[in-house]
Amino acid sequence: MAAEFQAVLPVLADHFNRHIEPVIWQFIFEQRLTNQWVCQRWTNNGCESINHMFKLFIAWRPRRLLELVNCLYKVVDMQLANL
Repeated sequence: MAAEFQAVLPVLADHFNRHIEPVIWQFIFEQRLTNQWVCQRWTNNGCESINHMFKLFIAWRPRRLLELVNCLYKVVDMQLANL
């Protein structure tokens, strides 16, 4: 991706290589507490999964705030019970 930046703006490519890319790698491959390197790729699946569960629970319709909070509480409570 840095090559694309280099073609457009060399300063942007340098900033990406020195500041942005290392941070991205830090979050993609994180060191565990056991001091062993574990390849753990971040995906959006967990967020999308719970979002889908919430939408199913409220039948994909807008709700009033209090009703929405109660629905969210029930979903989280069910997850804790399953855990």
